[in-house]
Amino acid sequence: GRANPAPVPFSDTITKLPGPWEARRIGNIPAATWASADKNNFILHGAGRNIDGIIDNFFFVQRPASNSLDFKSHLKSADRQMASRHGIMMRESIRADAAFAFVGVSQTSILWAHRDLTSSPCQFTNVAVTTLPLYLRLIRRTNHICSAYSTNGSNWTWLGTNQINFADSTDAAAMGVSS
Repeated sequence: GRANPAPVPFSDTITKLPGPWEARRIGNIPAATWASADKNNFILHGAGRNIDGIIDNFFFVQRPASNSLDFKSHLKSADRQMASRHGIMMRESIRADAAFAFVGVSQTSILWAHRDLTSSPCQFTNVAVTTLPLYLRLIRRTNHICSAYSTNGSNWTWLGTNQINFADSTDAAAMGVSS
């Protein structure tokens, strides 16, 4: 893993991020996690078994979201350990079984993962991995969420569109990491 920069506190004493961003742990994460930000650049050191199945376990940095959102991120680097995931997400709540949409990378693929209803299994679309840096994008219009990636931030490859029901009014846009 990457060394903890300059000293950024671990786990329960996570450095305060610029508003409206907040660090969160979803599910059971016994390992140290941290996040830091410098202007519009974020560094996340995550942990957790995965964003997968019916119950998620991962670390993320979130901000409130609206029914209409175009969320883009430039993923510059990622430690691609076995079963790790790095990307952006829209999530209904901080419940471990919440509905969500995620686009990101694993050690072998770019993936579009989503849980269309709370407490239902995740569904995945995978494409062959490309080198980083990579741009990621999620677009939400009410309950329709589209996912895409790009190598240059201008020409997008669309991965899918799903109807994902966010019943909770505390939904969030986030950057997430599991390892």
